[in-house]
Amino acid sequence: MGGFKELELLPKNGKAHRIRDVTGLTFVGESTLVYTVSPIYGKPGLFKYNCTTRKTNALVKPVTINKTYPHGADYFELHSVEDKKVCYYYSLDVDSTDFHSFRREENLRCMSIE
Repeated sequence: MGGFKELELLPKNGKAHRIRDVTGLTFVGESTLVYTVSPIYGKPGLFKYNCTTRKTNALVKPVTINKTYPHGADYFELHSVEDKKVCYYYSLDVDSTDFHSFRREENLRCMSIE
């Protein structure tokens, strides 16, 4: 209980970048990392990092901006990646999410990552 997971990536400029509150990550192929971030301690979204070019792209950005979460209150949690398709659980507002019933089909979204 408590704490959060961090991911450290090396961007093109060579200075390590720490991503806080990672809720899931997996490799797609040999050089692409897909990961999700929670808004509680991090900057939320669904992201793709290319290990060869060392570039990060936001695949899905938060839409719920408020005073408490200026970077977004949306909650993202990686579910799976298969055949260039990523699936993740999503909620508009982390504070109103019931995590006992959150991981259900109605909160699951999927998209292509090509």
